[in-house]
Amino acid sequence: MYYRLRMLPESMWQTNLFPDVSLFFKALPIIVALLLAVLFVVFYAKGKGAVPRSFVWFSIIIGFSSLVVASSVLTVLQYQAFMSGPLQYELPPHKPLTDYFLGFAFFNFWTYWVVGLAVTGSVSLYWWFIKFQSKGVRINTEEILIFILFGGLCGWPLVMVYVFFAFLFYIAALLFLNLAAKMRVKLRILERICARFMPSDEIRVPILPYFVLAAPVALVLGPAILKALNLTYLYIVPRLAY
Repeated sequence: MYYRLRMLPESMWQTNLFPDVSLFFKALPIIVALLLAVLFVVFYAKGKGAVPRSFVWFSIIIGFSSLVVASSVLTVLQYQAFMSGPLQYELPPHKPLTDYFLGFAFFNFWTYWVVGLAVTGSVSLYWWFIKFQSKGVRINTEEILIFILFGGLCGWPLVMVYVFFAFLFYIAALLFLNLAAKMRVKLRILERICARFMPSDEIRVPILPYFVLAAPVALVLGPAILKALNLTYLYIVPRLAY
């Protein structure tokens, strides 16, 4: 049924009754991710690494809420689009919602971020192991939840780009700091960065900044990277950035 409907003219099945509204809600998770990343940088810089825990949980609530709200609104708009065209016969009272529409809506408006959460949720098993092994010294619960959140906001397949850059930034920071320490090189820029972004009593390299900074990089550069690597087939459904 899905493939048969996909062969119909797009005007018959896409959300086109309220194009401006649907476009906004398709972009909502991206907008929220970029705004949260900016706010994290501001709080991190002003507090010298001490991001308020209340803001972390606020970001988690706002981020997940934006995903649910955007997908719910797009589902409703798609229902209205079906009702205004020949595909109304795929809806009640002609057919139950479970026969086609719910699967269609879930596949198009929910799957991309559910898969994104599943990917970062699976990768976060490693971070949970590190947390329990180090008793919360190397990474804490809030940082892991932020990692999972931004993975969901990036969605599939950009979540793969996000995970890659999150690890890349963190590993690069560790190598750079260790190299500078071994060479006993006092870099003014490095000292300023550490003084600005690291608490004075911090005994580790904070990982939160790299979880946050990887999100806008994935959202902005991810589509181009996937296209350059010929991986655009990984898109489950066309995304705004595709």
